[in-house]
Amino acid sequence: EILRATRAAVPLRCFGKLLRVHEAGTDSLYHLSYNTDRIQEFWSHSWHGCVWHKIAVLLVLKNGPPAVLAGILGSLLAAVLTCIGVPFPHLTATFADGTYQC
Repeated sequence: EILRATRAAVPLRCFGKLLRVHEAGTDSLYHLSYNTDRIQEFWSHSWHGCVWHKIAVLLVLKNGPPAVLAGILGSLLAAVLTCIGVPFPHLTATFADGTYQC
């Protein structure tokens, strides 16, 4: 029971709330971890620098590629729907002559 780990989603939940507001030295986070024989990735315990910078880096490393992929797919879907004429009433985009082209 010496080696414990947690999934990256746990400390990064709510934009790293556990990393921002938790007081070191308490046992209240013990239940968020589990016993393991090996750790895939180690995050340093040194938080002397800016916590927000470290949280931002962790969010990009752990969520960046899926977020980029979702953004690309969403924008492609919106472009295709716009090109085939699906109306987006909450969006109004016109050129200077009043036309909208795809």
